[in-house]
Amino acid sequence: MRRTEQPLATQGRGGRPPRLRLRDLRDPPALAAVPISLREHQAAAPVGEHGRNGAGRTCRRARGVHPRVPAGRRRRAARANRSAHAEGGGRLKVGELSPHELRHALAGPGLRITTGPFGCRLQSPIAAVADELAQLYQHHELLDESRFIDFHVKVAPPTGLRRWLRPQAIFSVDGVHPFTPLPIEQALPMLEWGLNWCVTAYCHHLLVLHAATVAHGDRALILPAPPGSGKSTLCAALFNRGWRLLSDELTLIDLRDGRVHPLGRPVNLKNQSIELIASFAPNAFLSRPVHDTAKGTVALMAPSRASVEASLEPAWPRWVVLPRWQAQAPTRLEALPPGEAFLHLADNAMNYHILAEQGFEALGRLIDRAEAFHFSYSDLDEAIVTFDRLAERA
Repeated sequence: MRRTEQPLATQGRGGRPPRLRLRDLRDPPALAAVPISLREHQAAAPVGEHGRNGAGRTCRRARGVHPRVPAGRRRRAARANRSAHAEGGGRLKVGELSPHELRHALAGPGLRITTGPFGCRLQSPIAAVADELAQLYQHHELLDESRFIDFHVKVAPPTGLRRWLRPQAIFSVDGVHPFTPLPIEQALPMLEWGLNWCVTAYCHHLLVLHAATVAHGDRALILPAPPGSGKSTLCAALFNRGWRLLSDELTLIDLRDGRVHPLGRPVNLKNQSIELIASFAPNAFLSRPVHDTAKGTVALMAPSRASVEASLEPAWPRWVVLPRWQAQAPTRLEALPPGEAFLHLADNAMNYHILAEQGFEALGRLIDRAEAFHFSYSDLDEAIVTFDRLAERA
């Protein structure tokens, strides 16, 4: 029997943001009650989550759960990492850590990485999360302790019986639990969904669109569309054929100059798209499919090395395309009037109602700069040819 969710409240216990369901992420009014200042929110976070009280605690050994690393071992590992850093002349990457080092970083002080413009500290004592995170984030650089962290996130088993009986996992950011727990098998996608929530809830210095984005050189192709339209499938196909991945879910528009900032995080694939992309790009890494989620069966595809290494290089909006996958449909690209394109983008803007005039002006500049199209397709190879030709003409 599906668990009945409580109605969304405007204020949680103890003044904290309300507990949301994952499917509430695309409901803009639900985010209006969340604090908009990330630094203020972090300053108010409990010390125990990422301060002296939380870092030194130990956790019991449970199914799929590793104990935290003793302080002495952490210091020795940190010295070894700094030494390797200096010898190599660059930052360490996640893929350069051994499985043992990665698991203990996640279970202890946290894995500090950069994803586009954000610094993230990831924690999870769940072994399956560490194993696949190593592949999904293998090209991401590790951050040292002097770098500011935007999101301190954690996915871990809850306390109580749910640690062993039908085990669950719960997501937290700075000690706040915005979601209800999920089965522990969904811990990895929950981490990705939670990071998306962090961006939509707190990053109001950017216009955040629910859209996939890839780039050809410094020109961005924005794909705003509702779930089930095939935008993530098309996005995954394009970046496996030479385009650069910026994001498959959240497009970040700079309010000052209108450029699109990359995120360079894994692509979320659902249901039939998983097998389709696995056969289309057999050399790409896909996580194990997770069944029976709120979105059906889901899997994550690792971003390409080129996309991650260029994740600090913004792109200019050049095309806005509304994709729609239809079985047996011919490939068709049709011009879209600017006014209609504006309305579609506004409808897919996660914080448009918060930014108000700033959001309106940012969308107006984007539409003035970009061409807009409707696109229907059923064949990925034909879709790739269509967009390659579009890029050649520009």
